[in-house]
Amino acid sequence: MLAGIRRLEDVEIHMESTVRFDECACAGGAAAKMGLGVEWPVLRRLTLAGPSAALTAAVPIFAHAPQLSELCLSSTSASTADDALLMGALPTLRHLRTLRLEFTGRHSIDEGLSRLASAWPPEQLLELEIRWRALRNTVWTSAAILQDFAEHCRALRRLVLPPLDFQPVLSLSRASLPGNAASGVVEQKQESSLRELRLQSILLAGCDVSAAATYVERLFPTLELCEGAAPCEPVSNAWSKVEEVLKERLRIRAACTQMTSLCLRP
Repeated sequence: MLAGIRRLEDVEIHMESTVRFDECACAGGAAAKMGLGVEWPVLRRLTLAGPSAALTAAVPIFAHAPQLSELCLSSTSASTADDALLMGALPTLRHLRTLRLEFTGRHSIDEGLSRLASAWPPEQLLELEIRWRALRNTVWTSAAILQDFAEHCRALRRLVLPPLDFQPVLSLSRASLPGNAASGVVEQKQESSLRELRLQSILLAGCDVSAAATYVERLFPTLELCEGAAPCEPVSNAWSKVEEVLKERLRIRAACTQMTSLCLRP
């Protein structure tokens, strides 16, 4: 049986609240000391569903899977603290390239997202998707999380986020835009390399569309694509307007880059 487990490349586990992965982790640690630990030498894709506390306890079991590049987690919890602990544990998975997180309930995940961004190895490549599962009412996440990802996850290539509230980071005077002395926002020493940003909706509530576009543009100067979270999902009118501004600026930037390249040719 152990030989068969060692050959698994794709594992999917769905847990109920009664499953105790912390006990499995302890048992796995004891087995490893006796030379009986199960290794995952070819595991590439892992899907786990269950309470955040159980998912957090499961993470150490797969921390030494050298080929694990894609992780999908679906949390059935409704606890801000448990979700924060889960997201804080994920950076120990050093070989991940794609991370998909799905949450339920009507609780804030701002703390968890900030913890994930701050702890992630800055040079580790990553594509990150975070979604809410089938909520009737929107749960808004502060757009300040964009700055956390820009500052700490410099190798982040693709970012899909749940609905963002831009009100905490914007004002009509634009004093809070990144790069403004009055903002108190410290610019990252090294630029983010994000290429793709996808959002389903944003909340502006009177804030300037152009200011929102500038906020995103300054945080992610290498951005090439900004669209809705998924082709089949409706996109909010506010984000559509910001998209239009960003896409026009991206077209202008691409044209300027091309012209500069032509001018520099011998």
